[in-house]
Amino acid sequence: MNRSLLRLCALLLVLPLCASFLVSSLADASAAQDPKPTPEGRGTPPQDGPERPRGPRGERGAPNLHNSMEQMERVMDQVQATIGDPAKSEDTLMGLGRMIQLSGSSLLGQPKNMDEQPEDKRAAHKNAFRREMLLLTRQLIDIDLLVLDGKHEDAAKLFKAKIAAARDAGHEKFGGDEEKGAKPAGGADAPPPKK
Repeated sequence: MNRSLLRLCALLLVLPLCASFLVSSLADASAAQDPKPTPEGRGTPPQDGPERPRGPRGERGAPNLHNSMEQMERVMDQVQATIGDPAKSEDTLMGLGRMIQLSGSSLLGQPKNMDEQPEDKRAAHKNAFRREMLLLTRQLIDIDLLVLDGKHEDAAKLFKAKIAAARDAGHEKFGGDEEKGAKPAGGADAPPPKK
């Protein structure tokens, strides 16, 4: 009886070792057939596809500030049309969420007029741009919370007063594209700026 018990214990100890050896040898064989990319291979474009566009500082996938601002302008018009209507809360919240996302992704971009700044003031100018984008994001979040709380009139007033003013001031200070982006300070009914 002791001999059979001893054989059973030996089998229970040896069997897992054999199984792990078999699994590791199979894993080595499959890795030799299909090698995984090495870490130094990261960041290179695929051989059969185009290279991803580079951002303003040369990084792949860096935010394109101009495109983000154009998208924000379109979404802003949509939100402005729905924000006062409680029946369109979901559309308003989706638009505000998209604006928050776009303003957040714009934090890494560079202002359009960065090259016009003296070399010693560029870091401060970029920090001022980042600060304005953060303040815009905070205002958008406050408006989003008002809509969530059902305070649609308050949200519409704050949106019309703060967001358009922030857009116009930001375009003036950081060189936004006036023909495409910013509207006259008085709103849609104001005459176009004189050239």
